[in-house]
Amino acid sequence: MKVKLAILGFVFLAASIGAAHSATLKVRDINAVADTILVTESKLKLSGAVRIQNENKVAKTSFDATAKNMVANFFQKADGKAKAMGMTSIKSATMDGPVKIIYTELDDKGKSVKTTATADNATYDGVGQIATLVGHVNIVRESAEDSLVLTGDTGYVNLKPNLGEDETRFKVESATGVSTIDVTPKAQPKKENK
Repeated sequence: MKVKLAILGFVFLAASIGAAHSATLKVRDINAVADTILVTESKLKLSGAVRIQNENKVAKTSFDATAKNMVANFFQKADGKAKAMGMTSIKSATMDGPVKIIYTELDDKGKSVKTTATADNATYDGVGQIATLVGHVNIVRESAEDSLVLTGDTGYVNLKPNLGEDETRFKVESATGVSTIDVTPKAQPKKENK
């Protein structure tokens, strides 16, 4: 069964009670799947096996989050500045876990970089584009050059496509003072001498 709703100029397409008894929702470039989806004027409340995906074709990034429960608040209007900054239309989100966030972007050489972050719970600030992770934090960043693994009690991932000079992509902290960072360089193809 398909339902079409128009709310605040957004077109929501919802297919409810599919084969796996889950509901799906598409808002602009955001796809959401959950056991239950409640829609208000500017908020989605998703519960039970939640997955929300967003692909930003302008910034060439993608965001894929799974959680047990999630509440996502949306910007009322997308303005030119938001689009130019590569922001998603998610203003903020609270995720109860376990939580898994996968973020892909292109590095300065145009090669794909994939960051996978897991935690007990997380929040997302769409204005600052920061994911804050709490409890059993594990962040893995895979690029063509290396693999980076960070662990701690809390952490954050800056999801801006282009960081400023004083901005940090990752941060982890632990109450015990023991957080880990493990970097493993990948073998690079040998250049032939002629």
